[in-house]
Amino acid sequence: MEFIFDDRAMVLKGTLEAALVVSDIHLGYEIELEQRGVHIPPQHIDMISRLKHLIHTYNIDRLFIIGDVKHSIMVDSAYNWSVVPEFMDELSAFVKIVIIPGNHDGDLEAILPRSVVLGSVQGTIFSDNGYSVGLIHGHAWPSREVLDSDLIVMGHTHPAIKREKRVTAPDLGRTERIRSLAWIPVILRSRLDKQCVRMKMGIEEETKDSEGKLLVLPGFNPLLTGISINRIDSELQGPFYTNGCIDFLDSDVLSTQGVFLGKVKLLRKKSQRNH
Repeated sequence: MEFIFDDRAMVLKGTLEAALVVSDIHLGYEIELEQRGVHIPPQHIDMISRLKHLIHTYNIDRLFIIGDVKHSIMVDSAYNWSVVPEFMDELSAFVKIVIIPGNHDGDLEAILPRSVVLGSVQGTIFSDNGYSVGLIHGHAWPSREVLDSDLIVMGHTHPAIKREKRVTAPDLGRTERIRSLAWIPVILRSRLDKQCVRMKMGIEEETKDSEGKLLVLPGFNPLLTGISINRIDSELQGPFYTNGCIDFLDSDVLSTQGVFLGKVKLLRKKSQRNH
């Protein structure tokens, strides 16, 4: 199976089928920003365009949205009832859609078109020629079958690098300050201690399958900032992380195009030197 990274998404190219995986669309996030006094144009139209481009570029058969389709946790808003069905109908004309619900997807089934498949919070599997990829959102434990996959892909944590710069204005009497420049979305590649997961889940251990591979995708919504993995005080959420089943500091950091940027621990050291 071939893996391709493009525009905060992951393409799984099998021999018979190609799948596109995206996470954390958070439809309606701009509504929350407006309530804070920040007015942003609707983002769903642009995200549909980006997804269509990826679908046509890579001849995608199935689109997996692994959680947080909408931003509001509950479904009771005019925006959700209008935009979510429109979003799904527009894409369903080109591709089969499978959704793994996230922690923001309460009552999502009520507003989904019948053509869209809503899976379990414990995830699903995409397999090809003996290689399996488990797909989950990341806020809940996976099923045993997903855990047994060769690779697990999740979202939920919105990993990013926060760029900062020291600035001074002595003429104005201002001392040195740290200013934020940008949030850069990234992908994390980590070793997963499957025995740790099995122990925490209370299931039988498998000595022949103790080490797994985990990929964490950034949020597909461009408005999302994320968790700054290069800050020493940042912590990723989800049972894999809060239960110590991931060696987070030794994780690889990749760009959204799949280029290796360094280990988390080295990026944190560099960030500390800049401070």
